[in-house]
Amino acid sequence: MRGRPGPLVSSEEQQDPDWRVPYINWLRDGTLPEDRKEAQSFRIKASRYILIDNILFGKSLAGPCLRCLSRKEAGTVLHDVHGGECRNHAGGRSLSNKILRQGYFWPTMRADAVNHAKRRESCQKAALAIYQAAEPMHLIISPWPFMVGHGYSG
Repeated sequence: MRGRPGPLVSSEEQQDPDWRVPYINWLRDGTLPEDRKEAQSFRIKASRYILIDNILFGKSLAGPCLRCLSRKEAGTVLHDVHGGECRNHAGGRSLSNKILRQGYFWPTMRADAVNHAKRRESCQKAALAIYQAAEPMHLIISPWPFMVGHGYSG
């Protein structure tokens, strides 16, 4: 085993396996899945990640590396960016984009952000109201009734 020892895993995280563990094991120890096809697919996916000081980062096309978060850390970031200190009561897609700009990543980020925004009652109250007519609009074929008084007389 080379490098520093891995992060401590709590009993709560053991029940919900951390998606980062296989990538950390591959980058630190070279451990691959048993199945040959799965190992080849995993190597391709793992090329998108790097390990810095035993912390997993995702490579970003548009900027610096993104810190990969566990499910628990992701929940904290969602709460803080959406309704905590930052108070960005935005929709799910906007919320996930803001989290990306802050430098964080996890695989289900977009879906988690959408679900988080839908669950917040304050956001549902502040959502834009739909201003739609109660019934379809009717076309006026002849503008003649509106031309009276403008010098037109027939």
